[in-house]
Amino acid sequence: MAEGIILFADPFLLMILITPATAELLFSDERFIHALGNLLKFTGVFLVGTLLSGFIMALLLEKGVAGEGLFRSFYLYPMAISFIAMG
Repeated sequence: MAEGIILFADPFLLMILITPATAELLFSDERFIHALGNLLKFTGVFLVGTLLSGFIMALLLEKGVAGEGLFRSFYLYPMAISFIAMG
């Protein structure tokens, strides 16, 4: 049996054996490299955007700006709804 990691995508239908040969085949595929690059770009943009928007919202809540009550209610509304739905 070849050395590798066995992944079970669906325990009844599919069993994939990952070996160095299959990894080499995968990383030699131009479409996979392109998809991996897209994944890394999307992840970076998403993480930076999420952190930046969260930081800006936290600053607005802490600083106290005009319309703070309206902003605070929109910002905290999802937390209140989930608390009401749970209890």
